[in-house]
Amino acid sequence: MKRGLLVLLAMCSLACAMVPRERRAVPTETDAAPVKATDGEKYCASHTPCAWTVYQKVIKVPEMTIVNTYCVCEENLECQEDEDDGAIGAYVHRCKARGSKTEKSAS
Repeated sequence: MKRGLLVLLAMCSLACAMVPRERRAVPTETDAAPVKATDGEKYCASHTPCAWTVYQKVIKVPEMTIVNTYCVCEENLECQEDEDDGAIGAYVHRCKARGSKTEKSAS
């Protein structure tokens, strides 16, 4: 009886260890180096976020910046803070002309 339980436990442990674990690394501010679009990469549309700065909802202290890995800004544009989305607790960044005013600074 004990031998059967040990064999069953060993088989379950082995089966669990064989399950692949895929984790996607979240880029941090230090990892968010400017990226140039190359073959296979797409430019972000004007309405597509290029990054999000997540903050604590109560006091709005930035916790991390998440860069969109699906697309990059065109060479004449840069990823700038565009709006404060309180529903998700993040500042949304979009590709804007260099030096242009954002909604936040314009209001």
